[in-house]
Amino acid sequence: HTEMSFDLGAVMDWAIGPAPFANKVDGTMIGTVGHSLGGKLATMAAINDERVGAVLGIDPVDGDPSPLGSDPANRPDLSPGTAAQISVPVGFIGETTNGMGSGFTPACAPSDNNFKNLFDGCTGASWAAEWDFVGADHMDFVWDCPEGGFVDLCGTCPDGTANPEQVRENTKIIALAFFKRHLLGDASQDATLTGANMPSGIQIRTRGM
Repeated sequence: HTEMSFDLGAVMDWAIGPAPFANKVDGTMIGTVGHSLGGKLATMAAINDERVGAVLGIDPVDGDPSPLGSDPANRPDLSPGTAAQISVPVGFIGETTNGMGSGFTPACAPSDNNFKNLFDGCTGASWAAEWDFVGADHMDFVWDCPEGGFVDLCGTCPDGTANPEQVRENTKIIALAFFKRHLLGDASQDATLTGANMPSGIQIRTRGM
């Protein structure tokens, strides 16, 4: 995880440097976003790189859920710990349906390493919100999930009660509003993020408003 998080910094270097589209990139407005492990890496990037101006994790999984054993040096817990170093705005979308494992199947988003845990750990963030999508499951947030084959990724996590298409649509709404608010300074997005225009079926916690 540590190595992959530094890869994100290398991508930033490329995007604002030798990339063929570099003239279209504003290096002063960089946000990171990711799902599951990607949400953890998006958070780690903000710890490692001061160019990151806002972080959005989509059902992020912190820590080291590997069944092969813990490796805190390379797969560290961010919360509690280094997540407190983040000073920029953070947002964490998530669910609690897949917080516990069943039989030989581990939890897809363990309750002790999930989005709520990361929200609690980002104590230094200038703005923080946690959106709990009631009834969603971990894979509802994935747009293009390959089905069938030897490993059925789409069926790995138990289904929740929420409509997956609505979960994805609401995720897009929150994500777009979040980056408009915190990279472009559009305060009118507050109504969508925390106010009357927030999509239904979401429970929210905030800090630093």
